[in-house]
Amino acid sequence: MSMANQQTAKDIADNCLFFEETLDKALSFDEVKTQAFIPYEKKLRNQKFSNSPLIVQWLKFTVQNISPKDTIDLNISTVHYITKLYTDKKLIGVSGAYEVNPNDQYDLTSEFDRGRLPIIIPPNSTSTYWFRSEDRQNQLIPPHILPETKVSGMIENLKSGFAARYLFLILAGMTGCFFFIGIYAAYNYYLYQHVSFIWYICYTMLLFFRACTGWISGWACICFRHWYMILFFLFSFI
Repeated sequence: MSMANQQTAKDIADNCLFFEETLDKALSFDEVKTQAFIPYEKKLRNQKFSNSPLIVQWLKFTVQNISPKDTIDLNISTVHYITKLYTDKKLIGVSGAYEVNPNDQYDLTSEFDRGRLPIIIPPNSTSTYWFRSEDRQNQLIPPHILPETKVSGMIENLKSGFAARYLFLILAGMTGCFFFIGIYAAYNYYLYQHVSFIWYICYTMLLFFRACTGWISGWACICFRHWYMILFFLFSFI
């Protein structure tokens, strides 16, 4: 399978082997390598819903670089709660919707790199990878594995950003609604002097400031988000 000048990511599911953990105890990577992997057939690629607390699946695939001088530089883009990528010797990448950035920082990785796992293969070499996906009771989307080049990844990012503009417009409208509802609650408190309007003010303003933190980067956002959640849940149950 060639990825040269590729404008879109290619699904390599047909070239993968599959294994799913079914025990209550999580297996180590060394234990997983000794398990019997089976062909990743189409019936195994459906979105799964389970009564078990965890859905842990593994994919095994091999990539060969036949170029005498070029290095393969790909990324795996997929959507799971937590994903990990191993080579034969070690863990080389961690990602996922619920994976927290180290040191609790927002800006340690770029938006493009966040959510992607690297595949880097030197010239004239072959590498085998084990891809681990972990989900909570149900998978976010039907599982897939799509290696992509930097070019195809940036193209997909641009498409996603363009498609999300309507979502951002709705979220901006909701943020404005929270602000004006808070102002209206403050006006009613001024008229009636009833304590219930104080809770409305606090609740809507907390939602407004939380929405605004999406536009704030750096230490201001990091410091703010730790105490707003306590107040948010407090006012939710009062």
